[in-house]
Amino acid sequence: MRLFRTTPLKRKPPKRWALGDRDYREWIRSQECLLCQIRVLPQASPTEAAHCGVRGMAQKASDRDLLPFCHEHHSEGPLSHHQLGRKFWSAANIDRECWLRFYREKYAIETGKTV
Repeated sequence: MRLFRTTPLKRKPPKRWALGDRDYREWIRSQECLLCQIRVLPQASPTEAAHCGVRGMAQKASDRDLLPFCHEHHSEGPLSHHQLGRKFWSAANIDRECWLRFYREKYAIETGKTV
């Protein structure tokens, strides 16, 4: 009686978008913080690429779903994306899908590449 599988599991190769897009991540980091722009605040820390897509528990969204946030709005502040989780979007009064689409289109116009 065998308790363990003797042959290795065959895994599917990762999808192209799941591998990540380094150029897009770097471009997002070069943009100003979305919330600082909307609220007309001075940006005090460098921009971080925030993964903002819909995902399951303990899973990171793909690099297609990135928005530029400063450290305060991304992970550290009391009203940050990491602190509030899904409540962040309503608290910040931001339409996530609209802004994701905006940055993808802006990237395509500026670089000639699609995400």
